[in-house]
Amino acid sequence: GDKMAHRGKNESTVIDLNAQTITHIDFQRKTYSVMTFDEMKQALEQMSKKMEKQKEGSPQPDFKVSLDATGNTKQIAGYDAKEAVLKMEMQATDAKSGQQGSMTITTDMWLATGVAGYDQVRDFYRRMAEKIDWSPNGNMFMSQPQMAKGMAGASKEMAKLEGVPVLQLLT
Repeated sequence: GDKMAHRGKNESTVIDLNAQTITHIDFQRKTYSVMTFDEMKQALEQMSKKMEKQKEGSPQPDFKVSLDATGNTKQIAGYDAKEAVLKMEMQATDAKSGQQGSMTITTDMWLATGVAGYDQVRDFYRRMAEKIDWSPNGNMFMSQPQMAKGMAGASKEMAKLEGVPVLQLLT
């Protein structure tokens, strides 16, 4: 439908496409807050501007994203799953010192097709993307433009895959 909840142990986020609101619920503090999509867009723009100012002179990361459908298959939770390995490599060089740093994130995914209800999830995110450029699955790195660019590359590669991850191993 037009509402989706992401629930964790200590908090939950409810997205309402019709009302265009994001409700955050904190179970420990027994509080909640509501933000409109317009308020979220404004907050994201302000954060992006702040990050742009802070990045002047700081190392700028380069990303390489690759996807390998291994051809391996196995049964997981009653589904026939196919393995795919997504690798995201990031490297940055400090302009002042010349020092380099790198990080590689590898996600071993087992994907299954025909998972009941997943069409609705995909449709919800598609409709949400038409209204707001934000993901409840994002993290603190997404506020940094270069990191967001790298994650967009990973999302682009994952869009080539069919199915829903029924098991993921992240290293």
